[in-house]
Amino acid sequence: MGKAAQLAMAVMLPALPLASGCTSISPQHGTQATLDDYRQGPLVLEGQVQHWDQQFIPDETPRTFEIIDGTDKGKTVEVTVSSSSNDRWTITLEHRSVFEWARTDAGIFSEQIIDIDSGTTSTFTPPLPIVPHDIHPGVPYTSNGTIMVTATAPPSSKVASGTWTVTIIHDADVKLRLGGTLYKCARLRTEYSADLGLATVARTTYDYYAMNSGWVAQVFDQDVVKVIIPTKTNGTWVLK
Repeated sequence: MGKAAQLAMAVMLPALPLASGCTSISPQHGTQATLDDYRQGPLVLEGQVQHWDQQFIPDETPRTFEIIDGTDKGKTVEVTVSSSSNDRWTITLEHRSVFEWARTDAGIFSEQIIDIDSGTTSTFTPPLPIVPHDIHPGVPYTSNGTIMVTATAPPSSKVASGTWTVTIIHDADVKLRLGGTLYKCARLRTEYSADLGLATVARTTYDYYAMNSGWVAQVFDQDVVKVIIPTKTNGTWVLK
């Protein structure tokens, strides 16, 4: 799934339902070229996800993701998930980030993200949407709130604060062959922005979630501007 106040996945990673079944409507956005070697067939938008829990709940099996394009291309990342209950998870991206996720009736939300490299913790009020339960194909879900960035190590101190906005849309369905396994995925596109005064963050993420496997791939582009100096990162991560 960054630096201070940076999302991941997923981060990774906010109507009326469309009909489910065989009816397909065109996805709103184009293909991800960096996944061409893994995609089996075209992008479609088949309809409502029928088994939300099986599609989006985190897989607690330790897994390895390979970065096949963009920043850190060629590296791998170990991803581990631990749970304190049936609806709370800690997701650790090796040497990178730690995400605290919680499930409510409204979906999966992130209360805070620890960025290991910068030594900061970002806390979101209200919690940041990752996968809204009330998400329907082609219908954007939008939310906003405030963010507080503090030093992770005690004694904790304020680093920055500001506001965030996120829009999430189930914009496509696609089959990906990863590590010899064919996954039928729902793709969520997340547009995230944060204004921290002297720094701004803008991130576009495509997360691919597969039945009984959860998160299996991600394509992202991110711009961080600190005191008018931009830093751009991007990447494609796939389950190895």
